[in-house]
Amino acid sequence: MARSLNPSEITFTGDAQISARATFLEFWRWAFSDLCDDDLKGIFAEWMVGTLLGLPCSRRISWADSDIILPNGACIEVKATAVWQSWKLVNQDGSCKPLPKVALLDPAKIRFGGLQARPTAEQWSGYRSFKSEFYVFCFHAETDPAAWDAWNLAQWEFYMMTRDELTAHKVGRSISIAALRNIRPKMSAAEFQPFARSRLGM
Repeated sequence: MARSLNPSEITFTGDAQISARATFLEFWRWAFSDLCDDDLKGIFAEWMVGTLLGLPCSRRISWADSDIILPNGACIEVKATAVWQSWKLVNQDGSCKPLPKVALLDPAKIRFGGLQARPTAEQWSGYRSFKSEFYVFCFHAETDPAAWDAWNLAQWEFYMMTRDELTAHKVGRSISIAALRNIRPKMSAAEFQPFARSRLGM
């Protein structure tokens, strides 16, 4: 656990012979500041959904069967995808690639994956299923890489479905944004917030 509430003050301790000074904030900038990375984008979306719903976000439990567990026991899985990913914009040495042109959006090729998984307690059983009652899909639809901004809610589309609805539509381990749009109209953050709260009984 963190030793201080101020991330600029958390640094190495325990060896007086080491003069290197590094803060938790510097570590965060190095490892987690690029929200266009696929893995970080998903974690950001979990936090964003929890924040929009007014849920306490004290910490993330990476090994939990569901991303968000409400006080009433309802479980939510949050999935995120986007038109752009960092590997399309940044070289392996961290330098920026020449800024590409605006992307052509093909909804049939953009997918949300990992919808079905093995329960943590039975991870070697081979049986995959929908582990959560509710699924929130967050699609970052900005096609201009120069305008890409994870914090801009206007660039996100939101969709919400129950486990039973996904099963009824014969959705398996993944679904394309095109298929999702055929089932549910896209919602803005302002539309998603009351819709989700109502479905969750909040």
